[in-house]
Amino acid sequence: MKQRVKTVFLGGAAVLAGWIAWGLYSTWSTESVPYDRLRTVDGVELRRYPETVTVETTAPDGRTAFQRLFRYISGTKRERAVGLDDEPLSRHRENRSR
Repeated sequence: MKQRVKTVFLGGAAVLAGWIAWGLYSTWSTESVPYDRLRTVDGVELRRYPETVTVETTAPDGRTAFQRLFRYISGTKRERAVGLDDEPLSRHRENRSR
């Protein structure tokens, strides 16, 4: 019985250590977009972010759209699907009031 409790405890500790390690890794390796803190209103922080480039596509289903974007991001060189080019599928600038 003691051996079983010890095994369960060590297994739980290993899972917890892995979870903490993954959290630290993802925090340190994830890029974040810089922003300016404008002000706080009723506990809500208002921020201004710089313009960013986005990529979007339309497809008959989510799987097709995901595969198309994955190939674009990963730079897979293969025969181009309809609408897939070397440039983002849709590039636009949103009108923002400043």
